[in-house]
Amino acid sequence: MLSPIMQSNLIMTFKRFSVSLAETLRFDVTTNNPHCHFCCKSDSVVKHGYGPKGHQRYRCLSCCRTFQVNYCYEACKPGIRGRIIEMTAQNHGKRATSRHLQVSYNTVLSACHRDK
Repeated sequence: MLSPIMQSNLIMTFKRFSVSLAETLRFDVTTNNPHCHFCCKSDSVVKHGYGPKGHQRYRCLSCCRTFQVNYCYEACKPGIRGRIIEMTAQNHGKRATSRHLQVSYNTVLSACHRDK
């Protein structure tokens, strides 16, 4: 039997893996190009350098917006805001929530403020 801390770490690892898998599925398998998050086209996407943490950035030629496939900041990943609301509804502290989800305390505060 795993301790509660190990269980929560295992759950977080699984969630990160599932988000990572979902992000890799944004690529068009036939052309190996990512889909634009904004206009959902893959035929007009070109490489656009690297982000501050070394992740490949892309630029969509049809909507002229830039994006990256892999999120480098935990707070930007899908589902984080909902997870923050869940944890605060279960009476977890804001600081504990920020440590557990590896996001800043201000991110937790803004998510709680927007929920009201």
